[in-house]
Amino acid sequence: MIYSSISTWKREEKIYGDRLHKALTYLEEMMKKDVADEKFVIDEDKIFGFVTTVETEEVSVRRPESHKRHIDIQFLMEGREKIGFIRKNDDLKVVTDLLEEKDNCFYDGSIDGEVFLDLKPGDFAVFFPEDVHRPQCIASENTTIRKAVIKIRVD
Repeated sequence: MIYSSISTWKREEKIYGDRLHKALTYLEEMMKKDVADEKFVIDEDKIFGFVTTVETEEVSVRRPESHKRHIDIQFLMEGREKIGFIRKNDDLKVVTDLLEEKDNCFYDGSIDGEVFLDLKPGDFAVFFPEDVHRPQCIASENTTIRKAVIKIRVD
């Protein structure tokens, strides 16, 4: 997992691979424009994503998830969002496994040791296939957030 800001990511760019670099460059440019809520493609089927406007929800309502074939970049554009995070481990209970069909695996919401990130506009978190994450949680109060989610194929 990587937690950073679009305003400072260039200081770290040497450690990022080509696809992650391409996705973050896209986000940086996107921040300079008025972007609608929509799907977008950065590099054919290797890097794609969407912009969405949603309401944050209680942690107990949001389902922890992971992916097998994609890295997730969760980028907050407006509002404030809390995202839960924990590395996969044997204590996590899978409740819905859609990895083969939709590249999503959902876990029971009772997670011991889950850490929460508090995202502000411009912050992003990168979640790898071994990272379980719980996006769209209330940070301090229920609010509307605007965010981009980018999927990067790992193969």
